[in-house]
Amino acid sequence: MTSYSSIVQSIRKKKTGRVYLLCGDEPYYIDSLTALFERELVAEEDKDFDQTTLYGSKEIKARDIISESMRLPMIGQKLLIVIREAQLVSDLEKLEPYLKELPETTTLVLAQKKKADKRKSLFKTIEQVGVVFESLRVPDYRLTDAIASMASEHNCLIDPRSTEMLADFLGNDLAKIKQEIDKLILILQAEGKRMQITADLIERHIGISREFNSFELLRAIIKRDTAKAYRIAVTFGQNEKANPIQPTLAVLFNYFSLLMAAHYLPDKSENGLMEGLGFKQRFQARDYMVGLRLYSPMQVYEIIHQIRLTDAASKGVEAQAGISNKELLVELLSKIFQPSIRS
Repeated sequence: MTSYSSIVQSIRKKKTGRVYLLCGDEPYYIDSLTALFERELVAEEDKDFDQTTLYGSKEIKARDIISESMRLPMIGQKLLIVIREAQLVSDLEKLEPYLKELPETTTLVLAQKKKADKRKSLFKTIEQVGVVFESLRVPDYRLTDAIASMASEHNCLIDPRSTEMLADFLGNDLAKIKQEIDKLILILQAEGKRMQITADLIERHIGISREFNSFELLRAIIKRDTAKAYRIAVTFGQNEKANPIQPTLAVLFNYFSLLMAAHYLPDKSENGLMEGLGFKQRFQARDYMVGLRLYSPMQVYEIIHQIRLTDAASKGVEAQAGISNKELLVELLSKIFQPSIRS
């Protein structure tokens, strides 16, 4: 498997292979790479002759793709053939015998928004003669890293709190996050300001409150700032539609699950946590260093148990009739902060 960044570099250097399979369950990276191929590989003045984009459907057959891919470029140095929604081409497997015969001047891109069947001969042949990129869903605990990477692609800085705000408000929707980041960058460019996304900028132009979000609640819990934690929970309850409990519970569950893993790492230093938990930003490790000091393994185990019970109750499993999500969240906080769980 090849990384996203290595494919980006090869496109920009115009040193691409003959066939690419872009596949997986995260459409953002597939769409991003496909657009980059179409935008940068063939010169603008050559696109009418040396670039073809087909959309997978019942009408498109493997023979159509083969016919396009076997010809030579008419003007430039590269011929680009892009098949979007390739999973909809019913006889795509029939491409396999021809892939080793593609001209070196051809770059065929098969973009399919589903996981590839690695048992099929087509997949195995592309692995041999071309490039396979598997686009996987970003785990919630790595979402802030993905957001920081999106900003850095535009040589734009973004501080840790701002990445958390975007992750909390927009959820695990990379396409939507990219759209908002692009909007903020255009605003910075129009205002002639330093290329840095801050909480103030997000508040003004996206309308997210920096104080009342799931990550701020988590931070209050990590530090045992009970007053702030309860205040955020009550504020969430005043607008449950805008602050559903399930994403909040997911944030808490992800943190405490990793904190349990951190307790059993041999090296609990900042660098040890970054390596052991796979973090790229130091502020993430620092939150776990605080958690290691304030929550023992048994306490973490009990907190994870209480989060699971709260999640089940929020979905109606063994829940008290008429109990609101605000009450469930406040009750969860009382369990986390009660003396018995801290002993």
